[in-house]
Amino acid sequence: IATDVGGNREIVTDQNGILLPPNPSPQEIANALFLFQKDAKQAAEKREGSRALWHELYNAEKNFTTFIRHIKTLLPMDIDL
Repeated sequence: IATDVGGNREIVTDQNGILLPPNPSPQEIANALFLFQKDAKQAAEKREGSRALWHELYNAEKNFTTFIRHIKTLLPMDIDL
């Protein structure tokens, strides 16, 4: 659960959470919290979605490897890294 400020929109999606308006009311916050409390299956799906999104977009080991592979394609062929 996060508010729609800064980069939160890039991180919190329907797949992994609930994005509240920038200045949510106490009732909106309570409703979001209640959704997770009342539906354990949905909470588990959001946790799994968070892990999948992290692995896809924010996993440093994976991202660095992909980045270096891309950089190597841009280098002249006679340079060995």
